[in-house]
Amino acid sequence: MRLNPPNGGFAAVQPQLFFNHSFPGDIRRAILTPRSGGTFQWEVFANDALLNETQIVAMIMPKQVSVTEYTTFTMVRDGTGLWTVSQTTDSGGTSLIGTEAESPVGNLVDLDELQIRDMNVSGGSARPYVFWDHVRITSDEAPPSEITYSHVLVNDVIGFQFESQNGANYQFQCTSNLVDWVGKDFTIHGKGRLETTFDPAGFNPHNNYRILVLP
Repeated sequence: MRLNPPNGGFAAVQPQLFFNHSFPGDIRRAILTPRSGGTFQWEVFANDALLNETQIVAMIMPKQVSVTEYTTFTMVRDGTGLWTVSQTTDSGGTSLIGTEAESPVGNLVDLDELQIRDMNVSGGSARPYVFWDHVRITSDEAPPSEITYSHVLVNDVIGFQFESQNGANYQFQCTSNLVDWVGKDFTIHGKGRLETTFDPAGFNPHNNYRILVLP
């Protein structure tokens, strides 16, 4: 996203990113809003338990933003839900603006839409005057999370049973030493119901098993 530098007016732009979301905890959107005196606010919203929108990041930073040259903001999200925001200008190099952790931690899925809104604001000497060169968001992939399962006996064979989410994918793994986990050569596609799976090599009481939901 590349935008023109200041042209003497007081219009500003407000980039907003929308993400695909289906489940509780999925991140819905992120928005960068110009504030008075060259500051800005970075907000992230996610689904709550009832799939309603809730704010999980509200970073209000007092750092002044240049209005005489191109400015690049970089938002980096790590696998723990911590956002790090930095600013780069041609003359000043790159500097850290701030960090803030999601509360609660959300699930960042793929980008659905980028929206840029032009804001014609007023307010005397306090009116916002932030202009963006471009905004880039990167995200480290969150590690797969382990889910709870129970044992079930089917035709004298011990299997594994768990509640799945519709559209989610799961991997069945086993280990003999709690260090080297081996994934089985199949993916369980959740259908929003009780799922049952088995070790293709046969249940081994000396092994440990787990089921991961894939990102």
